[in-house]
Amino acid sequence: MAKFHGVSRVKARRIFRSRRRQVDELAETATQHIDRHVFRRLNNFASVSRFMIAWLLLIGLLISGVIYQTRSLAQYYLTTKPIDGGILSEAMIGTYTNPNPLFASSTIDLSISKLLFNSILTYDTNGQLVNDLATSIIRSENGLSYDVTIRSDCLWQDGQPLTADDVVYTYQAIKNPDTKSPYSVTWQPVKITRINAYQVRFELPSPLNSFPISLTGGILPKHILENTPLVQLRSSDFNNHPIGSGPFKFSKVIRIDDIQNVVKKQRIELVKNDTYFKGAPKLDAYVLYALSSDEELKSYLNSRQVDSAIFNSNPKIEDGQKGLTTTSIPLLAGTYIFFNTSQSPLDSKEIRQALLLGTDTNGLLASLGYPTQSVKSPLLNTDIGFDPTLIQQSYDKDKANQILDSLGWEKSTDGGPRHNGDKVLEVSITTLDNSDFALLASLLQQSWAQDLGIKVSVVTKSPSDIQSYLLQHNYSVLLYGISMGSDPDVYAYWHSSQAVEDRYNLSLYKSEIADQSLEAGRSRPDIALRAVKYKPFLESWRNDVPAIGLYQPPIFYVSNVKIHNFNPHKLNTTAERFYNVNTWQVQTSKQPIIE
Repeated sequence: MAKFHGVSRVKARRIFRSRRRQVDELAETATQHIDRHVFRRLNNFASVSRFMIAWLLLIGLLISGVIYQTRSLAQYYLTTKPIDGGILSEAMIGTYTNPNPLFASSTIDLSISKLLFNSILTYDTNGQLVNDLATSIIRSENGLSYDVTIRSDCLWQDGQPLTADDVVYTYQAIKNPDTKSPYSVTWQPVKITRINAYQVRFELPSPLNSFPISLTGGILPKHILENTPLVQLRSSDFNNHPIGSGPFKFSKVIRIDDIQNVVKKQRIELVKNDTYFKGAPKLDAYVLYALSSDEELKSYLNSRQVDSAIFNSNPKIEDGQKGLTTTSIPLLAGTYIFFNTSQSPLDSKEIRQALLLGTDTNGLLASLGYPTQSVKSPLLNTDIGFDPTLIQQSYDKDKANQILDSLGWEKSTDGGPRHNGDKVLEVSITTLDNSDFALLASLLQQSWAQDLGIKVSVVTKSPSDIQSYLLQHNYSVLLYGISMGSDPDVYAYWHSSQAVEDRYNLSLYKSEIADQSLEAGRSRPDIALRAVKYKPFLESWRNDVPAIGLYQPPIFYVSNVKIHNFNPHKLNTTAERFYNVNTWQVQTSKQPIIE
C-alpha cells in the first residue's frame, strides 16, 4: 500500500505541474490579446474621438429637429373650435324684481323674462320681427283680424305642451283690469278667440298695421296659473319660481350685500332647458349679476367675476385693456329732452322753442366721445314716413334770447337767472344716473344758464327709481331714451290719449292734428300712404316742440371672453340680444382640421 500511495503522489504532482503550465500559457495568451485588442486600440479611439462626438451631436440635432417638426405639424393640423358646455355670466345695472312677462318692465326683468318665456313673435339681431312660437300669421284683407298658428312641438319646462289655451289665457289676463298690467291699454279693444289647439284669432275694432309688435310679449302657462286670482298675479309665488318654455330654466336668486333689507346686488342663476324646441342651449347655465353702478360693472369685469357686462353709457374701455373687448350695438331707440307741457313755464310753446334754439345738439353729441346717429324728429331716420324737411330747427342762440326777451323774461343785471316780475325762469332736468346722461344734463345746465339765463337744477335717478317718475310724470324736463322699434308707430309716445298717468306720452303732448295723423298712419298697410298720413304729425311736432331729439343710443357690450355666435347688428331692446342664445358658446378646444 505504501508503494501504491507513493506512486500516486508522484503522478499527481506531474499532472498538477502540467496543468499549471497550461494555465500560465493561457494567461499569457489572454494578456497578449487584451494588450493587442484593447489597450493598443485605446490610442486609436483617442485619435477619432472628435470625429465621433461630432457625428453624435449631428444625430442628436437631427432627432430633435424631427421631434420639433412633428410637433409643429401636429399643431398646424389643429384648430381652436368652440365646444358645448360652460357658464356665461353677465352683469347689468338695475334690480331684479319680477320676470313675469305681464309685469316685467326694467331691463333686467325683461332680460330674464326673455330667457324663460317664448312669445308669438320676436326680434332678431337686425331688429326685425320674426316668428318665435308662430309658424304663420294671416292678416285679413280688411286688416281687422289676425289668425296665428303656433308650433305644436313646444313644451313647458314641466313637460306639458304649450297650446292656444296658454296664448288666450295670457292676453285675457293682460286685458283684465284686475291684473294691472302696464300693457293692458293695448289689449282692451282686442277680441281673442281659440280656433283649435294651436290656432288663435285676434280681432281688432279698426285696422292697426303695427299690431304684430304687440305679439312680442311672453306667454304664460295656463295650467299653472288659471286658479290664481288675477288680482294676486303680480305677487304670486310663480314669479319667484317661474316655469316657462324658453331656452333656460329658473334656478335661484342670491341676494348680495342685503343690509337693512336694502338689496345692493343680486345674482340670478338659470340652467339650460334640454327640451327647448329650438334645440337645447350649448351653454350649461347662465348667470346675471344685477349691480348698482358702472364702477361695479368694471370691477366685476377686471376681477373676472363675470364674462361680460352691459353699459348704457360709454365705459371708456379700450379694446385689449386687461383682455377686454368693447362692442357698440345700436338700439332702435331715441334719446330725447322731453318737456312736460302741462307745467309752467314749459306749457308755453314759445319757451320750448327758445330752449330748442338755445340747445347746441351737435356739441352735446360730440361731448359723448363716440359716433352717434342724430335724431331730429319723432321718427328715426330709417323709419317709414321720416321726412328730412320736417325736422327740428337748428341751433340759434341769438334767436332764442330774442324770444325770451319778447316774452318779458328780463335778464338779471347781477348775472342771475331771467325774471318776469317776481317769477324766476327755472326748470329742473331729471335723468338717469349713468355717465352719458349725467354729462349731457350737466352741459345743458351750463348752456341754458350761461347762454339763455335760465336757472337749471339736475336730478339723477337709478333705473329702478326713475320708473315711478316716468309714469307719474313727476318732472319738468326729462332726459331719457325710448324704444321705437322697426315700425314707425309712435302713438304711445305722442297721442293725447296717452297723456295720462301710467302712460308713456312723456311730454303730455296734446294736439288734435297730431292725433288724427297718428291714427291714420298706423291704420294703413300701404307704406307710401302711411308716409303721407304721418306728415301732419311731423309738422305739428316740429312747430309745437314737445321735445328735443338728440341721438340714437347704443349699448356697450364689454367682454373678457369670446362669445361664439353672438353678433348683433342692431337691437330693438337690450333683451333682444338673446335671440339666438341657444347657439352661444364660450368654451373652446384644439381639434383636428377636417378637410
